[in-house]
Amino acid sequence: MTGQPLFHEWHEIYRPRAEKYYEKFREAKIKTAFDASYGDPLLISDSTPLLGDEKGILRTQALRDKSVIEGYGSTSDFRTAEAESKKDIPIKNAPIPPSIVSVLFSMFKWSFLGATLVKLCSDILQFANPLLLK
Repeated sequence: MTGQPLFHEWHEIYRPRAEKYYEKFREAKIKTAFDASYGDPLLISDSTPLLGDEKGILRTQALRDKSVIEGYGSTSDFRTAEAESKKDIPIKNAPIPPSIVSVLFSMFKWSFLGATLVKLCSDILQFANPLLLK
């Protein structure tokens, strides 16, 4: 049962960082899609977000391709068009994922600092012992 409190503490610290990361990642992805399609018309539809990107962004040129729209209403065809259009476009200014080390330090910072202080005192006393005996 000792793992449960650590799990809940991990979630309390990591979840907000992960949510902020995913929000920044979505924003960077959408900005990259807009920048890459500059001069390329986009079809933006909030009514059918599952057929395209998170915000319903699809390139209209991919939609005009006959091989892509053979099965009307089929999401697999749209996902193929989405995958083809995203292969060329690396996400610019992608955020850095939350660090596991920083979360662990946030969880155990007082333990780390206390152990560091005890170790520092121990090292100073070991160094001072021969000086005092001299």
